[in-house]
Amino acid sequence: MLVRDCMTPNPATIEPEASLDEALGLMRALIKEPDLLIVNQGLAVLDAQQQKEIRARVLAARKGRGAIWTVAQSDAAEEFSRVLVFEQGRLVQDRAMPAQARAMVSAS
Repeated sequence: MLVRDCMTPNPATIEPEASLDEALGLMRALIKEPDLLIVNQGLAVLDAQQQKEIRARVLAARKGRGAIWTVAQSDAAEEFSRVLVFEQGRLVQDRAMPAQARAMVSAS
């Protein structure tokens, strides 16, 4: 399975039901195969490594189709072809080069 393979909740830090709910929500969206997938902090209860693995699998499976994915960690920016950086609700950076956006976000 695409997402379930990465799901190993850490019982010391999260409720297993919460991580499963997020995974199920993402799987439901993927099954519909939308032209544009929007994920708003959809993996927030998982640890950083699990989030990275799932994002990589989802993006690879969706190659050629659009995805908008909000993330809180600046290191996740390197996984995307375009990065928009917002501060206090305003767009402050729009970069097509993920490495440049990542450096800018890390510096702030």
